Amino acid sequence: MVVVPAPAIASPPAAAAAPAAEMCVRNVDAGDTLKVRAGPGPDQSLRYGYPANACGIKLTGSCKDGWCPVDYLGYRGWAEQKFLK
Repeated sequence: MVVVPAPAIASPPAAAAAPAAEMCVRNVDAGDTLKVRAGPGPDQSLRYGYPANACGIKLTGSCKDGWCPVDYLGYRGWAEQKFLK
């Protein structure tokens, strides 16, 4: 699993005609990471760990069965919906 580095300073997203929904990590302890998997489900392999304070996570499709397709700084996968806000 690759732990994605947190950006030093979060900047607001650039204006766009139809921006993707952007989320932040929630309910993850400082020093831990949001586990991002290869597919929707706990049995899927771990791909990345998004920082506990990460914001700007883009939803790349519809959430299903409590899992959402996400992209953070080009690192794509699936994260549990309960850890996103």
